[in-house]
Amino acid sequence: MTTREALCAMLAAIMMLTAGFVWMFGPYGLLGGGVAVIALTLFTDEREDDDG
Repeated sequence: MTTREALCAMLAAIMMLTAGFVWMFGPYGLLGGGVAVIALTLFTDEREDDDG
C-alpha cells in the first residue's frame, strides 16, 4: 500500500466515523470529525525520497 492509498483509507475511516458521530450527537459530531482530520494532518509524516 502506498502512502497516498494509506492516507485515503484513513481519511475515509474518519469520514465514516464522523457520519456516525453526527448521527448520534448532532452538530457536536462535526466538531469531533474536524478535530480528527486536524490530528491526521498534524501527525502525518511525509518524507521525500532521495532517489532523484
